Amino acid sequence: MSLTGEVRQQVVGVMELSAQARESVDEAGELLDSAARRLTDVLTASRDPQAAQAVRSLLLAQERLAEIAGLFGWVASELPVFLSRLDQAPGAPAGAGPAVTTSHRRSGEKGTAVSRPGRPEEPEAPEEKSFMGWWGTRSREVADAGTAESVIGEAADRLLTGGPRGVAIRFGKGEREQAPLRIYIDTSAGRAAVSWQGSAGVESGVDPDEALVVEEHPKRPPVTIPPERARVTPATAIRAAREYVETGRRPTCLNWNADPPPSRVEEIRSGEA
Repeated sequence: MSLTGEVRQQVVGVMELSAQARESVDEAGELLDSAARRLTDVLTASRDPQAAQAVRSLLLAQERLAEIAGLFGWVASELPVFLSRLDQAPGAPAGAGPAVTTSHRRSGEKGTAVSRPGRPEEPEAPEEKSFMGWWGTRSREVADAGTAESVIGEAADRLLTGGPRGVAIRFGKGEREQAPLRIYIDTSAGRAAVSWQGSAGVESGVDPDEALVVEEHPKRPPVTIPPERARVTPATAIRAAREYVETGRRPTCLNWNADPPPSRVEEIRSGEA
């Protein structure tokens, strides 16, 4: 078997194990969703503080499982690209290469011939991924800054029936869970929050007012953004999204908190003590 064939066999095995692991993670996430809903009902009826703690733990576990599922998704998207490059590379027998027979020791004696692999060809540049916007159960490719603004408008302009007025939107490349830019916006309240990899952005001249309550996923409890993190106007939040899509970097239209991101989820779920 050639060296390329051996590598391909190993990669295919990893892909199969990764797919099985992601399926198990998704199943665990569904079980946690069901348990969280039931415990939320119990908490509402009994006001039991232990039930409240259990709900918090389950919600944190949901966040962690979502991150793990995102990593498995990255593996599923990147390894096929690697296999494609392997198929295009010329095959070489394992351990093959031109024998080097001219090496000598310092004493002048001729050394044992060794086999060295040939110099590998330069790999092709990976395919550039498009920006994406995610909100609720929906997603949309973001081709330019104008599309980023359109995504926010589409996400915020929705028919609400007694739920939170605000909405959470993520922008990034690859997987939703790894999206660096997150925007929480309530246009009716005239307030938004923007975070970059967990650090909150602050707009100059905007003081803390009220907490934002937004929907991140229709099957999960709403998210409450504390007032001190919701110090951005909707117009500047849109500007931040446009700038990120144009540059691929952290927006400069906001002042960023120098403190490191919190170790747990950055928002607090509504109804938690």
